[in-house]
Amino acid sequence: MSFKKVKMIHHLHVLFVCLLLFTGILLYFAGIPWISKMLMRNIHLGIAVGYIVLLLYSLLPVYQYKKKLGKSAGKQWHILFIYLFSLLWLLSGFILWINHPAILDYRIIALQLHDWISVVIIPWVLIHVYWKKRGVPFIGRHRIKGIEQALSERLLTRREWLVLATGTGLSMVIAASLKWFKPFLEPWETVRAVGMARKGYFRIYTVTSKNPSFDPKSWKLTLDGLVDSPQQFYYSDLTAMEWRTITRDFHCVTGWSVFNVTWSGIPFVSLINIAQPKQEGRFVKIYSADGVYTETYTIEQLANQDVLLAFQLDDQPLIQSQGAPCRLIHPKMYGYKSIKWVNRIEITSERGKGYWEALENYDLDGYI
Repeated sequence: MSFKKVKMIHHLHVLFVCLLLFTGILLYFAGIPWISKMLMRNIHLGIAVGYIVLLLYSLLPVYQYKKKLGKSAGKQWHILFIYLFSLLWLLSGFILWINHPAILDYRIIALQLHDWISVVIIPWVLIHVYWKKRGVPFIGRHRIKGIEQALSERLLTRREWLVLATGTGLSMVIAASLKWFKPFLEPWETVRAVGMARKGYFRIYTVTSKNPSFDPKSWKLTLDGLVDSPQQFYYSDLTAMEWRTITRDFHCVTGWSVFNVTWSGIPFVSLINIAQPKQEGRFVKIYSADGVYTETYTIEQLANQDVLLAFQLDDQPLIQSQGAPCRLIHPKMYGYKSIKWVNRIEITSERGKGYWEALENYDLDGYI
């Protein structure tokens, strides 16, 4: 067993962990204009694959190193800790990557596990730096005369265990605060501080670098296609119609949920009735003002009174990141079917694929 090889593996491991944390944070804040979610997602996945290769490559040399540790319980525990956390981190990420509606319950658990492992790893990295600055021979910062000398050293003092435990606790408290309250992220969040621990919060995803702007004086909604009565609605026309308010849970296909969300808007079936679809017009294609995102449905799927063209969330007008002025809300479908920034509704005779169905083979109907 080459001690130099173990040392190299150790340094690469720290590098991969830091890169995964960094790209994961950028993914978490996807929707900020200068971050491309798709690009960052692919980079994150590529780093994860590299990390898996490193872990597999490290098994034999680390096993040989572990045998030389003998009865050094602290170091034995540390190695098991690293591999266990790595396994759970990668396994939960893999479940999220599968991204199939059939495993909704598992994905919710996997998302929580993935998030909290990331939170715990942060103080581990910081304490690791702390150890090195103090010169603790954790796979050697200094020139070690012999591996036996390194193995005879105690891994952590009582004070260092206290620092690690305190750092982990503080990280979890801070992460929980950011997770449920997020006061400084107001531009990208819509759920307010009251009741956050009960409700959850929206993770804002976009497919373009900039959210569409909205001017209530010039904005229009077009309803056309295979209809007897094509329409163009101004914002004032839609706000003057009869609205309906519903309270439902909102589920994202990536695993997170927001509970007891109140939406207000126009039942979508009311708009369909105004347009009077032709007999061959059996499908609906909805366009987003971002110029990229589209979704498709059967007319029957949108005929339920709970399917809304929503203008308000929790009794407040939609903000820009939530699709202002209006978005579709279908409570029985995953969030990717609730298209934001709706500016055109087209009645068609054939049903094509929506944005995510075409790009990543998401389920066409998207039922929960």
